Amino acid sequence: MSVVTISSTVLLNISDILARGIKLEYGVLLGYQDGDDYTIVTSFEFSIDHLYARFMQLQQTHPNCTIIGIYHIIDSDINSSTIAKLHELNQLCQTFELPIILSPLYLTYSTTTKDKFPFKAYSLNTNTKLDIKLTINETENIVVSTIDKYKNYTSNKVDKQIDLSKHLKELKKLNKNSTNQALTPKDLQQIEYSKHLNLQFIQLALLTEQKINLDKVNHQFVKLWRLS
Repeated sequence: MSVVTISSTVLLNISDILARGIKLEYGVLLGYQDGDDYTIVTSFEFSIDHLYARFMQLQQTHPNCTIIGIYHIIDSDINSSTIAKLHELNQLCQTFELPIILSPLYLTYSTTTKDKFPFKAYSLNTNTKLDIKLTINETENIVVSTIDKYKNYTSNKVDKQIDLSKHLKELKKLNKNSTNQALTPKDLQQIEYSKHLNLQFIQLALLTEQKINLDKVNHQFVKLWRLS
């Protein structure tokens, strides 16, 4: 039976989409075919407007890769839209004269499956299910082994929090005073500084939340690597 080898880059790309809550169901798979086996090296988002540009950009770092299919993030079983999207990609490759293998594949990732392995791969021409193997390099293997050995390594607990309450109180005070009296240039400067600080605080909170979500999803993939 044919085997599909998925690199860790593809896993991280999908985990990033899931962690950030981006509504991107489809992606393009880059790699190569060796006989009946496939190797997926990397991936990028499926976009008609940016398909050509994204392929040419990635081909500079992966010159031996070609388009070998699509991935589909689904919340149910595979459906006709997956195959329809792959046919659409095939037609676009012909239009833009982009290389695509004769027997492309489609890879699905289920967000609701209870199976320990959420990936499934199929060949478009034969519509048969393919075996999947995950691969990571030596450096990533050390990281995975470390995380698996030291469970607290991926803890989401924050040891030290930045106390910005004092600055937020100053901002409220300055904004309140600004409505009651004339402001000097120094007062205006302080208000602008406080507003800027408040904006940084909001950005920091959003980035922290995204980082926690990304860590959670990445930790799930660490477990997945260990099971493969």
